[in-house]
Amino acid sequence: MKTTAILFMASALGLVACGLPDTKVGQSNHQDTVPVNKVMPSIRADSLKTETTTLFIDTIRPKLDSLQIVKHAQGIINGTVQPSDDDITFAVLDSVCSQNAKTRAYYFKALKKTLVLSDGALSEMMGVFIKCYIETAPGEAAKNYALLTPKEQQLFTFFLAFELMVDYPSTENEPDVSLYFNKIRKRISPIDNEALKSFVILKKETIEGLKKLIREN
Repeated sequence: MKTTAILFMASALGLVACGLPDTKVGQSNHQDTVPVNKVMPSIRADSLKTETTTLFIDTIRPKLDSLQIVKHAQGIINGTVQPSDDDITFAVLDSVCSQNAKTRAYYFKALKKTLVLSDGALSEMMGVFIKCYIETAPGEAAKNYALLTPKEQQLFTFFLAFELMVDYPSTENEPDVSLYFNKIRKRISPIDNEALKSFVILKKETIEGLKKLIREN
């Protein structure tokens, strides 16, 4: 089953990646590069006892310390580390679910890089972290989604749709998917028009992607 899912993911990713530009007009590929001596925010694994966690944390926390995760994240952002389907990469990506906004802001840069770099089993897990991120900070996630390149946006919604397909495996579930997004949307400030507008687009693109995945699966 897992092998089938990975093969399906790889095939679908090939279609997603075709013909999309890597950057927006005027956007630099180097804007997220982090100086080696830059002080990083404390990571999610340092304050797990007070936070809602994903399914990976119970096994990751005893094995890794914060410095390992910070260095790994920095390497992904700078392009010197290839993210993989291992505990340390999962710990980096899981940190976008932190209750600390500064922590999320930094580790989102690593998630953004991993959108394009991921393959195989890691691609299969990307939706777990993206789903956790939009549930943790929906307004922030929507605004960050709007700042991604077209290619990154398509991968973001594709991975999210792939994860949602587990819970909503039929096109008959579309009303339930819409309700899922509407419940999250209610947590965005009603005066944050930028976030609300971006969230509507995120919802629309994800649902369209989900319907396509269901038809092709």
